[in-house]
Amino acid sequence: MQSRNVNKIISEVGKQILKYTKKIWAVEAVNHALKLFSICLCATLILSAADALIKIDGEEDTLEKYPEILSEIIPDAEFYELDIMEFEGEVKTVWEAKNSGGVIGYCVLLDIAGLRGPIEMVAGVCEDDGIIVVMGVKIISHNETQGLGSLVTENEFLGQFQSAEINNLQNIQAVTGATASSEIVKSGVMLAAETVRKIIRILETDG
Repeated sequence: MQSRNVNKIISEVGKQILKYTKKIWAVEAVNHALKLFSICLCATLILSAADALIKIDGEEDTLEKYPEILSEIIPDAEFYELDIMEFEGEVKTVWEAKNSGGVIGYCVLLDIAGLRGPIEMVAGVCEDDGIIVVMGVKIISHNETQGLGSLVTENEFLGQFQSAEINNLQNIQAVTGATASSEIVKSGVMLAAETVRKIIRILETDG
């Protein structure tokens, strides 16, 4: 009888110890989980903040380089960003170029689909007696194949657009071995011209 009581007590004590041990494990598990969650949360916040800073820096760099590019396309002009219409798709922004004589042209910022990723470019155009004339083209960034598609960024190709009438772009010679990339840039220039045509119509209507 006494032996049974002792065994019962030992068993009860064992149960209480096990129960208490499980509680300790549970508390420790919760603590570890909270610590892990805190670490992950802090890491996420730090990465988000870093990403935001990188984006801000990137935007500032991009905004700083546009004036120089615009001035290379249309020298001796002041540029004013237009908001008379909502630009969609590949057209990102349009600037009006002015000098003391008035409006002398427009620069269109485009983000067109290249063969290996987006091509960011600016095309400058003006209207001369109802004909859209290209004033210049600059490629800002691209992912085209080095040594082939990348050659569309060079003046040997882009220089052909200078003073070309938009209806005569078929005379632009494609880069050897990069016909597709050449046509993509040409289509961007044509899109810029069409956009400026719309803007001129709107201005004439409002005027």
